[in-house]
Order: sequence, then structure tokens, then C-alpha cells
Amino acid sequence: MKNYIVVIILSFMASSTVLANGGPFETSPVFGAGDGAPIEFVQRDVELVSEELVFTPKINFVEVDVTYILYNYGEDLETGYCFPVTAMIIPEEDRYTMAFNQEHDVQGFRFFQDGTELPTEFILTEESNSTVMDYGYETPVGTHLFTTNLAIAAGDTTEIQVTYLLRATYEDFDNTKHFLLTYQDRSFRYDLKPAAFWGDGTAGTFTMTVNAEELHSVYGSMQILPEGGQWLDDNHYIISEENLNLESLSELSFSFESRTAASSVFLEEHRISPENYTITVSSELGASYGSSNLSDNDLSTAWAEGEEGTTGSWILIEFNPGTNISWVGLVPGYAKSEYTYTANARPSEVTVEVDNQTYYIGDYPYRIHAIDWEIIERGFSTRMFWAAFNSGESHEIGSIKIIFTGAIPGTEYEDLCISELVVAGF
Repeated sequence: MKNYIVVIILSFMASSTVLANGGPFETSPVFGAGDGAPIEFVQRDVELVSEELVFTPKINFVEVDVTYILYNYGEDLETGYCFPVTAMIIPEEDRYTMAFNQEHDVQGFRFFQDGTELPTEFILTEESNSTVMDYGYETPVGTHLFTTNLAIAAGDTTEIQVTYLLRATYEDFDNTKHFLLTYQDRSFRYDLKPAAFWGDGTAGTFTMTVNAEELHSVYGSMQILPEGGQWLDDNHYIISEENLNLESLSELSFSFESRTAASSVFLEEHRISPENYTITVSSELGASYGSSNLSDNDLSTAWAEGEEGTTGSWILIEFNPGTNISWVGLVPGYAKSEYTYTANARPSEVTVEVDNQTYYIGDYPYRIHAIDWEIIERGFSTRMFWAAFNSGESHEIGSIKIIFTGAIPGTEYEDLCISELVVAGF
């Protein structure tokens, strides 16, 4: 238990400052969720006619949409109704910014009965059981409840809908050598057993869908999926069952990765305003291709050098005093269209000077990895940048000079182009 507490404390501290030697940066306290259940006791006179689950993975969250059809073949019923969320319980003296927080970790929780929204109360429990989180630490977890009240008249069929965003389970790390974090896979658990408190514990029809369309659109991918299903198409994984015994089925669980999207959000959050630095270039190919295009957040504009040949040009970034720098990235080439991207030259090698000193890391001169047009075309993400400067810790720097020493020739023009330059730091 001692090792666990140390790790969690480091994680919380890292949420506001970068660790000197690297370490956990953000730890999700959420362990999982589950079906809704009547609070008081088993309701044998209410049949669960159908259950439809739709899980939509996002960068750090999973959107949960649940629809139940209940049929009451008994007397008029009024009952409390609850949905569980299981999360780490951190002792009061150890609660830093990463302790479970309802508004931070569960967003937009809403109950509906036959289309009418029901009032919801959240109950934070302190009772706990020990479990092992995905990242290997044994920790106490508690089951917290979202509650409401249901009324179902005798002989009535009613539709219950629940929707919310739940933070996935994960732990991300920072590194003193690199600005971007190391992102772990996100995992999600969902327990079907609470719904077995309706009727005889079976769902007449049961459907679970993992909708990965949004995840795939931001370069993410599913890693592990529940057994027993199939891909309906490239984006939808479905399990469908008849007369499913909910108590006999183990929890539904899956994992996914969203590294590119998460790192792109992180970059945008730590982007340094161009007001904190000035850019000077060796030359310009007229006013339409000036250095101001480098920091306008617009891939349809570009800086183009105006010298003979494709090498020898440079970009000098001079920072205002007190500006801490971790990362400088370039979008090499003229990214307005596929035509401009291939027609003009783009750099393949550079040398970099930091405060007039040669900056060494990896190959030297730097070899810029090829960036396919398909990656540029999909829009802002870290995959479209090449890092000219990359440090896990922020440093006050006076200047960075990027000298272009090699180029991929354009199919029509020899002008070397850069579409965007981004500076980031803590």
C-alpha cells in the first residue's frame, strides 16, 4: 500500500508541475460503471423486456447511452432507482486534484422516463473494497450512486433512458526528454448484474454497440473488445442476444487508444502565443508568403523562401524574456492542397541552434520524417508536425534558429515552404 500512496501523490503533484525526473502525470480515479437497479429490493413483477447499450469512446471519456423497456405485470409500483459508478477512494489527507470528482469524472448524467427528464441525486459513498487498477496498484474503490424515483402503473410498459460521459481508466506519464506525454490505453468496464434485479434476471432482448466512428476519426483505435460480438461495419461492434441471463454474464469491458488526439489537445493547451516571440526569416517569396503566415494557425497559408535553390534558408525565433520553451514544431510544406504540397519543395534535413549553440538530439543534421498528404489533409494533430526542439522540461530560451540543409524537391517549384510553426511550453 505504501508504494501506491507514493505514486498517487506524485500523480497529483504532476497535474500542475512537470516532475523533475518524469513520472505519472494524470491518473484517472474511475474504475467502471454498471446497469441501473431498483434500490429497495428485487422487483419480480417488472420484466426487463429489452436493454440497449451504446458505448462511444472519446479521447479520455466514454459516452454511455442506455435504453430499457420495462413491463409491470404486477401492482402499481414506485421505487428508487440507481446507477453505479465505481472509483478510487483516496483518504482525506491524500486527496489532491486527482481524487474522484463527480463533475470532473462523470459529465451530463441524465435520467429520462418516457421522454421526460427525472430529477437526479448523486450519493458519494465511503464504503470500499480493494481492487487492482489497470496500472497495477491495489487500491480501495467505492461504488457511488446516481439515484432517482420511478413510478410504473400496473400493466404499463415504460421506457427508461440514461445518458452520461464517464472518464475512462488510465494513467499517463511525462518524460523529462520529451514534451508530449506517454499516453496509456484507456479502459472501460460495465457491470450488467444490477439489472438482474428486474423480473427473473433476464433481458428479453439485449444489444450492446461500441460506436468507434468518432475514435477512428481522430486516429484512435479499439484495442480489446468484449467477446461474442462482431463488426457490423468499420465503426460499429455489436453484441446481440435473446433472453440473456444478466447474472451469468461477466462485466463488459474494452480498451482503446487515443494517443494522437490526446497529444494534440495537450499541445493546444500548452501552445505559447506568438505575442511572446518574434520570427525573422532569411528571405520571403513576396508579401503573400511572408513570415507572418508561420504563426497564423492557418494551413492554407505558408512561408516560402525567396532564394535560389532549396537549401540554406532559415527561420530565427527570438523569445521575450521569461518565456519558457519545451517544444517547437513545424508543418513542412505548403499544406493548402495536395497540389501545393507536392508542387513546392519541403525540407528533409535541418540543423538547429539554441541560443547560438548547436542543438543535438538523434540524427544530426536532423532528418525530417516524411509526412503523407493524407495526414495533413485530416487537419490539426501532432502527427502533422515535425519537432525541431523537444524537451520534457521547460527552459527560458533566448532564440532558436532552424537552418534548412536538405529538401524534397517540388514537382513544379523549387521554393521551400513551411505552413505553420508552433511553440509550446509550461
